[in-house]
Amino acid sequence: MNTCFRMSLLLILAGTVVAEDGVVRISIREQVTVEGAHATLDAVAEISAPESIEHALAGLVVQDLPDLAPVTITAPLLRAALAEQRDLAMVITGRGVVRRAATTLASETLARTARDQLVARIGDGSASIEVRRPPRSLVVPTDLVSQLHYDITPLTADLWGEVPYRVRVMHEQRELGRVMVVFHVTVSRAVPVAVRPLTAGHVIQAHDVRFERQVLSRATGAKHAELQDLVGRAMRRRVEAGTVLGRDITAPPRLVQGGRSVAVVYRGAGFEMTASATALADGAAGDRIRIRLDNGTVSAGEVLADGRVLLQ
Repeated sequence: MNTCFRMSLLLILAGTVVAEDGVVRISIREQVTVEGAHATLDAVAEISAPESIEHALAGLVVQDLPDLAPVTITAPLLRAALAEQRDLAMVITGRGVVRRAATTLASETLARTARDQLVARIGDGSASIEVRRPPRSLVVPTDLVSQLHYDITPLTADLWGEVPYRVRVMHEQRELGRVMVVFHVTVSRAVPVAVRPLTAGHVIQAHDVRFERQVLSRATGAKHAELQDLVGRAMRRRVEAGTVLGRDITAPPRLVQGGRSVAVVYRGAGFEMTASATALADGAAGDRIRIRLDNGTVSAGEVLADGRVLLQ
């Protein structure tokens, strides 16, 4: 087998089309994957032409690829794309499909982005976090992977129990896909509990409270308070020893009691007057209550921190 014959055979096996008599020959490749949003002629087809012409044609964009949908490349499509090259004699053969290169964002990767934010929200590192419902994987263009960012949104204010997150995969302002992941979070913290039974109306003192470590739940976790938030507050109802103490079962102490005498204050420009009245309702600091003055006039005022009522 002589050298020329071997070369010809290799060209045929490789599918190379040789240009003759100045004719530009374009052979469409059957399957092509490109990185980027545009497919050029040299990507989707083999070109045989004089070097200067081949170089001019090679980089021409013949098909946009805005997403990951495959596009069929045909001779009519290429002729339309090369319409401005009407002075060239072209022979276009074949048919093929071009796709934009894709990368799969694994379920584990998407879950980790949400988990990192959840850990930051919990803050103290005391949580045990499990993926209860993993997200599905997402397929995105390979050329955009390095430019992606994630919009991560918790779908509940809870930090324990079932905590769902939405993860949106973004390129600039465009959403490429979204998934949901659900975590099961167990958090244990030292919470204040009653040392002994406390009656309704009892004003909490520091010795009424002890701290014990408990697994937080919706029933207790969101409602417990710190010691400084509890001391001086009054119990709304009776509780047994060991009950978690929180702002939901305590209230600011009543500084004024309905039916009892109360000092009232009236303030004007550069003066202050004090009188006595009868409170018509219980009131804590900041509450507005009605009062009856000694002359029988009914008015309203705000309970001050010192137990007086400021007429307004």
